[in-house]
Amino acid sequence: MSYYPGQQIEIEAFVYGPASRLTAACIAGATTLTVADPSHWSAGQSLKLSDGDPQMGPSEIVTIGSISGAVVTLSAGTLRAHPAATMVARILDATIAGTVEKPNASTSSVTLSSVTTGRYRGTFTPSLPGTHDVEVTASGAAVGSNATTFDVQTDRVA
Repeated sequence: MSYYPGQQIEIEAFVYGPASRLTAACIAGATTLTVADPSHWSAGQSLKLSDGDPQMGPSEIVTIGSISGAVVTLSAGTLRAHPAATMVARILDATIAGTVEKPNASTSSVTLSSVTTGRYRGTFTPSLPGTHDVEVTASGAAVGSNATTFDVQTDRVA
């Protein structure tokens, strides 16, 4: 993305683990979700529901209260409705590292700190105009051998 010196850029990243899909639509305020395979999840874990790809958005985060068969009971109702086939992915805790490659090919480290389970934020302020490439990597026991994907977003902050 192209930025100008002095703009503060916010980076937000989620790290995803085992995923499934809704097998039935849910309404706003739903306290249960019916999914294809909740076998890799357990009570207390956070899930991200995403109606679209490629970056799993628009979305919302929910917490598992309990699981019985294919039915996941949530600790609180959903904020909005979600159609059948919506992607549902477990959010993982991880050690997150971020780097920014500047237009002159130098790099800067960006610290991303956890604001909630599996959700990380950090900011950087470009010192050069032009395209800045952001790279985020995850490691740690929670990531392990799980196939993980990232949802990385950058926004200009006034």
